[in-house]
Amino acid sequence: MKNSSFPAIFAAVLFSSVLADDAHTSRLTLEQSTDLRDWQPVPIDPEMLDDEGNVLVPSDESAGFYRLRVELPEPPAISSQPQATTLINEGDSLNLSVEATGGALAWQWFLGESGDTSQPIDGATEASLDTGELFEDTTYWVRVTNPSGSVNSQAFTVLVGSLAPDPEEFATIPAGEFTMGRTSGDTDSNAPPVNVFVSEFHIARHQVTWQWWNNVRDWAEDNGYTDIDAGGGKGVAHPVHSVNWWDVVKWCNARSEREGLIPVYRNADGTVFRNGTTAPTADWSANGYRLPTEAEWEKAARGGVAGQRFPWGDTITHSRANYWASTQYSYDNSPTVAAHPDYFDNPRPFTSPVGSFAPNGFGLHDMAGNVWEWCWDWYSPSAYTEGATDPRGADWSLLRSLRGGGWSNGAFYNRSAYRNNFVGIGERYENVGFRLVRSAAP
Repeated sequence: MKNSSFPAIFAAVLFSSVLADDAHTSRLTLEQSTDLRDWQPVPIDPEMLDDEGNVLVPSDESAGFYRLRVELPEPPAISSQPQATTLINEGDSLNLSVEATGGALAWQWFLGESGDTSQPIDGATEASLDTGELFEDTTYWVRVTNPSGSVNSQAFTVLVGSLAPDPEEFATIPAGEFTMGRTSGDTDSNAPPVNVFVSEFHIARHQVTWQWWNNVRDWAEDNGYTDIDAGGGKGVAHPVHSVNWWDVVKWCNARSEREGLIPVYRNADGTVFRNGTTAPTADWSANGYRLPTEAEWEKAARGGVAGQRFPWGDTITHSRANYWASTQYSYDNSPTVAAHPDYFDNPRPFTSPVGSFAPNGFGLHDMAGNVWEWCWDWYSPSAYTEGATDPRGADWSLLRSLRGGGWSNGAFYNRSAYRNNFVGIGERYENVGFRLVRSAAP
């Protein structure tokens, strides 16, 4: 453009962008050239604007040519966003926040699945959204735009109430030293008595139920988990059974993700362990759900009672636990033999609803009997070390440890010190389940 003025619509933008140098708007620059090849920027100041808002340029021939350069920002890109699913209690609110790169960003939040613009949320035009009190499951997403384009976030589903954790679900086991291993004259060669220190942790009062297993597994199947087995259960309040080690660690991660917690189990590249049978690593600082170590399990099982075979003392009966009673062991004082008579009903398995027996000193149920419980540790007969702090088993083995005994096992196998080393990590049995632990306070 030569020897002329710009329309008023450009004048206002030029004035605001060039003089104010606002990094969040498109950048417009007035340039001058005498040969249409070498262009130089022309400073803009208020004196170049006439009363009508036009930018005035010199009208003599020596002034040359003028042009308006528009420099657009980089297209927006999502750099950080919440997990796809978060669980809250009924009536609570949640703040959803998304970060994006690129200049001149504008935000618009919507209800519904990502890309569905039929339900814009009035006034929701910031990078974060406060949901307000929620009483039903709700899905949100946000579109980020600038002059160069737009990008949609993933959908964020807020689940309300149906699976909110019970605040009494976990018991806190205080940090401290205890003696793990054989007691009462027993002779287990793989469980010598040793003093170890265990940091504070939080363990579920009950074994994971069949209902919990199904609820989380259903969610997992819709969120990237493809090979968690269906398992089994005698009833919704009975413990899940017939789950192998791989199933349960993936289930732990799935529940963590479902509730917006940091999953514990990771692949070698740091991604969340969701599928397959490559041994994961454990992020012990994560606040999600995990399996106990053997030391954690045994400290919790003993319930503060030192030097005893069982969580309550040195003998066992059917009034204390669901196990297979017999006259084989001197410390089995049950007046009834074989399976527990209250639960000896076909079809198998003869499990009992969780919490059917009195808790131990830490408020934990079924730490002896009902179903075996998977632990984190690789099994080794020589893993116990005197004076260890937070021992976590061998570096590698063919087996992972199970503890606690089960409904089909005799008194010997239900002792707090007994270490099960005859179940492969890929095997599933109707007397094997698990219990949850968290490092962080629930």
